[in-house]
Amino acid sequence: MRSIEVDVPNRLARVQAGAVVGDLYYSISQKTDTLYFPAGVCPTVGFGGYIGGGGYGNLMRKHGTAADNVLDVRFMDVNGNILNRKSMGEDLFWAIRGGGASSLE
Repeated sequence: MRSIEVDVPNRLARVQAGAVVGDLYYSISQKTDTLYFPAGVCPTVGFGGYIGGGGYGNLMRKHGTAADNVLDVRFMDVNGNILNRKSMGEDLFWAIRGGGASSLE
């Protein structure tokens, strides 16, 4: 639940919910010195909760929140179905990324 895969040519990272922000930064730094992810400054925050809270960080003025940079999410619903962005629909995808950085109305 803490796996991180960095795909530099495609500018993607696959991060499991149990990874912490510091692990993501370290994983990216081991693969490239030209890419970064706009997350927060506390390296011990769990990534799943961080994204669920919207993902405020130092680079959000230029690159948006961390949640704005999430392209897809996979999770299991209460019935045991594995859902992704397409199968869950845009409303749920938006909501699990913090509802627009805590602006759910």
